[in-house]
Amino acid sequence: MDILKIEGLYKSYKSKKEEIKVLEDINITIEDGDIYGIIGLSGEGKSTLVRCINRLETLDKGKILFFDKEINEYIDIMSLKNKELNEYRKKVAMIFQHFNLFEQKSVYDNVKFPLTLSKRKISKEDKEKIISLLEILHLKDKINRYPSELSGGEKQRVAIARALVNNPSILLCDEATSALDPETANEILEYLRKLNKELGITIVFISHQMNMVEKICNKVAILSSHKIVEEGSLAKVFMLPKSDVAKRLIYSEKLNMKLDDKRGLRLIFDGNVNEPIITMLIETCKCLVNIYFADTRVSEDKAYGQIIIQLPYYEKDIDKVKEFLRLHNIKMEEINL
Repeated sequence: MDILKIEGLYKSYKSKKEEIKVLEDINITIEDGDIYGIIGLSGEGKSTLVRCINRLETLDKGKILFFDKEINEYIDIMSLKNKELNEYRKKVAMIFQHFNLFEQKSVYDNVKFPLTLSKRKISKEDKEKIISLLEILHLKDKINRYPSELSGGEKQRVAIARALVNNPSILLCDEATSALDPETANEILEYLRKLNKELGITIVFISHQMNMVEKICNKVAILSSHKIVEEGSLAKVFMLPKSDVAKRLIYSEKLNMKLDDKRGLRLIFDGNVNEPIITMLIETCKCLVNIYFADTRVSEDKAYGQIIIQLPYYEKDIDKVKEFLRLHNIKMEEINL
């Protein structure tokens, strides 16, 4: 089931002298349970897009449709006003790069804060929900601490608990790992993956870091020149990037080097290979191959990526290598190095 549909979204900012285009003809469909990555270089409109999704920005043109499970139908979020908009924002929560915690409030009170906005009495069920989230995020022992007493990773986990306290359907993550060191960032990704599986929450993950997106997302859209230039499953986009920006984000600069116009093969792995192919190739074909470039990732417990090898000198050896790869159903493309 599609939980969020963005159709023909245009967004610009107007000044006295000019109109600055920020997003142009954005079309995205996010399914319930996805961890959907939106990636692009700085200034391409990623944060503006997420602000449109949570209705902090209006649109010039287009629609954003949210499937409300309570009424079992889609709502156009741009038509929402006052109370309806507040209810929508409970269902589409958000975490930020810099945590945005209240320094004068304890961990417990930070997580509780969204519940107090409705000006109702905090129930026993509410308190149990807060404690449950703190347990899931390994923060129960920090319940009475203040933000100044927490590490960066702990602060972000408090922010995640606060975002989830109203049981949202979607969690928007705007550069949620960018302010953290690599080890802590990976820990946050693991928590997000766990919450996605255990709570069934859909996650929209905004980032300029491909290595973060590929570790957690199952689908991805790439923004460039304020448009979506590629979109689809992570494996599809990662294996065969078509746009220049996708190649820059995914491939190493080594792919732009030359080695005296030697012949090579690009081997493409799409998740169906679990054998030491290069070792088997050398043993079977009785010829050595030079690995020029290798870049593989594990997504959803499967290996994706590519290896570029320099082909042997003799034509008969080249034929043996290609036949071996065909027999093992390895996708390949001959290239000049």
